[in-house]
Amino acid sequence: AEGRGAEISLNHKRDLLGFDEAKYLFYVQDLVSKSLLYDDSVGVYGGAKAYTYLKITPFGEGFLEFIERFPDQ
Repeated sequence: AEGRGAEISLNHKRDLLGFDEAKYLFYVQDLVSKSLLYDDSVGVYGGAKAYTYLKITPFGEGFLEFIERFPDQ
């Protein structure tokens, strides 16, 4: 499925993608605020920690496709 790679990398045992937790949360919150990612942990039974289950939005997928088509812009 489209966006699956981003979803898997962000869900992989709370992998912080090489950032410390503060920087990771800053970037994730920024991407969520721009509607490029969404937090799928909201409303999860048992109260999952925020920013644990992130998924890419359709807008985010379109944005990535745009960047991939015009990498030098």
